[in-house]
Amino acid sequence: MIRCHGLTKKETIVKKPYSIKRTGLFNCDAVEPFKVSRSQIEAFVECPRCFWLNHRRGMRRPSSPPFLINTLIDRVLRKEFDAHRAAQTSHPIMIAHGLDAVPFQHPQIDKWRENFVGMQFHDEHTNLNIAGAVDDIWQMRGSGRLIVVDYKATAKDGQVTLDEAWQDGYKRQMGVYIWLLRKQGFEVEDRGFFLYCNGQDAESFEQRLNFSVSLLPYTGDCDWIEPTLLDLKACLMADDVPPAPHDCEFCGYIAANQGYPAGSMRKPAKVRRATVGSNRHPADEMHDVKERIAEFEEREAELREILIAATEAERVGEEWIAHVSEQHRKTLDPKALTEHFGAEALQPFMRESVATMVKLKDAHTPRQRQRRAQRTAPDRPECTTPQSPN
Repeated sequence: MIRCHGLTKKETIVKKPYSIKRTGLFNCDAVEPFKVSRSQIEAFVECPRCFWLNHRRGMRRPSSPPFLINTLIDRVLRKEFDAHRAAQTSHPIMIAHGLDAVPFQHPQIDKWRENFVGMQFHDEHTNLNIAGAVDDIWQMRGSGRLIVVDYKATAKDGQVTLDEAWQDGYKRQMGVYIWLLRKQGFEVEDRGFFLYCNGQDAESFEQRLNFSVSLLPYTGDCDWIEPTLLDLKACLMADDVPPAPHDCEFCGYIAANQGYPAGSMRKPAKVRRATVGSNRHPADEMHDVKERIAEFEEREAELREILIAATEAERVGEEWIAHVSEQHRKTLDPKALTEHFGAEALQPFMRESVATMVKLKDAHTPRQRQRRAQRTAPDRPECTTPQSPN
């Protein structure tokens, strides 16, 4: 729990510390199928690097607050359609759009709609267990074919459409649900529906928020799924982290954050250019690395002193426990040996080794360095000498 200054006890802000997960990681040698949810397929499409770090190193993207209003709307819609499911009657929105359909009845329908369970299929080509929880399934009365329905909630002016670029993830979501249902052995229509609830603006709240409901048809595409699963499995099997794409906001944030050592409130020595996927010269990047090593060594020394002065209870962290002990050891003094026995007597005990050294030398002249320092120095207010009162 982190307490912010200036807040009372009742106003204390509780923050969730970031933690690296230790279980559920992908094991290249495992025989059991590895479970991949629909949302994780989407995460791989968005950024293979973030996907790999999550499942191979346990470094998940930071979590976001739950969309509780959306969850409530989903729950109310489910109750409404379940009433028609039990009676096997058409919902008014089906009738309004000329659909001779009813909510699909099946013993597994509740399981298929449950988060973290959902519909599941073992893909033998990749040994992956693909899972996805669908919002609802309708069935056409005449053909008996199934229709995938996904609930969405928003609040925007005008009519809701599927034309925004960020809605491509919704379309891929529809494709995965259609694909999973077909893998269960059902005949499923290519056409699915997004049931969109759009919150409407009003002059006053009065403990009520009105929604307009739209039923948007979309022809799902399943052709991309199985090739993507092959790429996803190859990514999991790789020992090296994939490069960061240019359009991943998370990777961009990490790259921009590299100049600030973790756990340090000090100003960084220098704000450096991101090195993820950059064309930076090795000599320049090596200089940056040396600066970071010096910063980390300084911080390590500070933490070491803190832990040495701490009590046993204060040395217990959330993931690690610091053990402090004294070690007494004797080592040979090369200078004293040379003075006592002489350098020639020690020659048989000497080992010859060759080390390749890389030293960095500033490529700029003194005048260029002065100009560079002036360009990078922060603006400072002019200092004036206070005048003595007459």
